[in-house]
Amino acid sequence: MARGVPQRAQSRLEAIECNASATGDHVRPSIETYNRVIETWGVSDEHYFASMAQNIFDRLASLDPKNEKNQQQTFNIQPNAETYRIMIRTWCRSPQRGAAFNAMGFLMKMQAFLEKGVKEMEPSIEEYLLLLEAWSRADDKFAARRAQAVLRKMDSLNKDGHTEVKPNTDCFKYVFIAMANSNLEDMGLLADKLMKQMVNEFYLLPDADCFSAIIETWSHNARVCETGITQKETATKAEEWLVKMEHMYHQSSSTIIKTETKNYNSVIRAWSVCRDVDTAAKNAEKWLNQMEQDAVGGNMLRKPDRDSYFYTVNAWAYSDRKDQAQKAANLLERMLKQYQLGNETCEPTTDFYHAVVEACGKCKVGNYEEERNAALRLAIETIHKMKNNSPSCEINAFTYKILLQAIGNLLHDGKYRTKSLISVFNSCCSAGLVDEDVVQQFQEVAPDEVYHKTVLLRSNGGRTLPEDWTRNLGHRNRSQDRSRISLVSADGSILAMPGSSEYKMRTIRNKTNQKLLRGGRINQ
Repeated sequence: MARGVPQRAQSRLEAIECNASATGDHVRPSIETYNRVIETWGVSDEHYFASMAQNIFDRLASLDPKNEKNQQQTFNIQPNAETYRIMIRTWCRSPQRGAAFNAMGFLMKMQAFLEKGVKEMEPSIEEYLLLLEAWSRADDKFAARRAQAVLRKMDSLNKDGHTEVKPNTDCFKYVFIAMANSNLEDMGLLADKLMKQMVNEFYLLPDADCFSAIIETWSHNARVCETGITQKETATKAEEWLVKMEHMYHQSSSTIIKTETKNYNSVIRAWSVCRDVDTAAKNAEKWLNQMEQDAVGGNMLRKPDRDSYFYTVNAWAYSDRKDQAQKAANLLERMLKQYQLGNETCEPTTDFYHAVVEACGKCKVGNYEEERNAALRLAIETIHKMKNNSPSCEINAFTYKILLQAIGNLLHDGKYRTKSLISVFNSCCSAGLVDEDVVQQFQEVAPDEVYHKTVLLRSNGGRTLPEDWTRNLGHRNRSQDRSRISLVSADGSILAMPGSSEYKMRTIRNKTNQKLLRGGRINQ
């Protein structure tokens, strides 16, 4: 639809209203007139189109003679079933915050009319699906609970004989998706209960989307650590649902249920966040191995991607195995091999290389010096691979931070440890990537006298870091003379100069679209 069409339609409606009110002209707006204008807003891409449609609806509602606030009572018009359906569709496609809530309000009004015997106000399955889909993608803490409420009311109206419309598989699917996107802790158990109700009470067969959503729900519960359920139990539940999904695929003659990469990734991710679980890393790699085998067998729907390897590396990073560094390094090699074979989804990123380095740095090898040195070598080799094999990946401040962290954890020899720390910090200075985290990490792992000599004595008066150290951070902090500047205190924190803050405020005040910050009006 061309820009400006809804505005022109609304302008014509207002002209008809004014003319009919002032002259008593027989040409008066009808409910169809209002519905078409609201619909024009509803299908447009204008800014805040749903709110503009709502304004028309509110004007229409004020024309109802039953409305006590209506003083004019000229047109004797009130919204009909089509009006409510248009408003539901409009709010459901709106990106505005609270859109699903507003759409739900209109559906509840239709349900109230239906319970009073107004049959024409019966919501169709389309309205329910639109609303449930809106709740499945709504940015609302209680979206899943509200979607469940819609489903329960829909079922209640059907059982009470008010309507023949009842929930179908898609209705349950959207509720499951809302649960998967929820941050509430009890969604896993509720999803299990709802799935049982779907199969046993409604005799509906869940599809692939239902299984995917319930697996993701349990995977998310493992990350938020559901009350009363351990992370191992939540990861196990996600795994069980994946196994059920595989069995449904093999037992069914149809192809409505297929396991995909995202399903395996959800299970691997659930295991990757488990702490103090001996088998977590093994279970994560077990599913990754199956994905690789299926891909070799020709099942491209299950081929591993970057996330598959990333989550598995994280699982090894938090394991207590002495060989976790080697395991992480092997996963990097396997991922690079997949990429070389044409799997573009396995192209390594900077974050992936960092995950491998962190896994090496977290090795719990105790007093075994040879194993500690081997883990550190793998960490350094990983960084070299990032530089040489992945041109799109760049070393940044975080790279140096985790390398300092690895040295501090793996090296116990005081002299060699100190020499390595100084070498890495000096490399970071030469690269111009010294940020707050790097300074604080160096202070944490280096002896006090080394930190004092390496950082404070080389700073300007023991306070300001040399500008050359931070030149490639992309900072916009500048002093009053417009030179880039950072301050470092004795504890390693980087502070902002008062002059830098004043410079920022002066820049904001000078922006044309920020002149209202000064107070008063903008001169036209």
